[in-house]
Amino acid sequence: MRINLVALCYRGSYFYKQYGPAIRDLQMTLTLKKIDCVSVTILERPTSIPERLLGKRYSRMLADDYDVVVCDDTSWEVIGPAFRRLWFEKLIPRYLDKVLHSFRCDNSINVFLDFMPVGLPTAESLEGWFYWYDFIDNFTKHNRFNKFEHRAAARKYSFVKQHADLLTFVSEDCRRSILASSESCGRSVVLTNKVFNNSVVTRGRHSPYDINQQFDFGFIGFITDKFDVEAVAELSKNYTIAIYGDFLDSNIRQKLSNMFNVSLFGGFHYSDLPQICLTFRVGLLPYLSERSHDGSPLKLYEYLRYRRPVVTSIDYELTHSRFIFNYKKGGMHIDKFDKLIELAGNESIDGLLTDDDYFEAPLRRIVDMISAEFPT
Repeated sequence: MRINLVALCYRGSYFYKQYGPAIRDLQMTLTLKKIDCVSVTILERPTSIPERLLGKRYSRMLADDYDVVVCDDTSWEVIGPAFRRLWFEKLIPRYLDKVLHSFRCDNSINVFLDFMPVGLPTAESLEGWFYWYDFIDNFTKHNRFNKFEHRAAARKYSFVKQHADLLTFVSEDCRRSILASSESCGRSVVLTNKVFNNSVVTRGRHSPYDINQQFDFGFIGFITDKFDVEAVAELSKNYTIAIYGDFLDSNIRQKLSNMFNVSLFGGFHYSDLPQICLTFRVGLLPYLSERSHDGSPLKLYEYLRYRRPVVTSIDYELTHSRFIFNYKKGGMHIDKFDKLIELAGNESIDGLLTDDDYFEAPLRRIVDMISAEFPT
């Protein structure tokens, strides 16, 4: 039986237009679209009137590139957006009550995949749907959320534990933390971040990055206050470092911009990653553990797929004594860093990634599991 999958993404086509499929919710949804029996509709978070007035306009790029249906909507509420993410608690249930029933298909398994950390669907809107909730992070402790938003995320999590048929967690730590207070009524599966096989070459793009400009270390991704500035400062005494990504905390940018041997390149598009990763020899994951939110870094997989050894501050799901070095455990030793730099491009790094480290394999198993619950 066909699966009619409707996904409410935290970041959808607007993010895609600027950055490409560089995030978990898009990567999962677009991988599911590759499975023959699955059709995909992506629901955008409704855009407010103030956002429209500031120039936020829908682009068909995501829909055209991946042949998916994208539902874009405008909320006419003016005051609500002033409450930022807390607005979603009122916005999302009203929106889903309005649209979700219209996407149900007869003779299909109707699956609603929810990525939103705030905003509860109503029980009525979920009628007739297999409800799948994905924990893209543990937002009850996210460093970008304030205490009121943490509480809103906790309310969402309490709801999904009672109503979701399937919960997928970005890490085992995330599952343990979320389920510590109460178990879920549905099945729970740990689905860490993976390698995303991107089949789309963005049209008309020319990468501005020079692979002949070689740095010892590189970082890709958004930079926030969980970035370990002190570790980068220590590394920069002996090595060159390239940092690619937009800054969400200006004080971190200021600190890094004043460092010798550190070069900041700003935001980038996902299609530039192959070339970006060739501009440095070792990938960096320098995060403060006290600001961790039970995550699984997508960039770990990007580094390894382009044969970059990794220096990290936290042991994630992939570990390897030769190619992945935890400086919090092993110390800031020059001889170890020199060895990692020499291993850049080593073909043996390919062996760290198995079929299960690509999104297709575990997502196909989940589709098979859902299909098995609805025998024809």
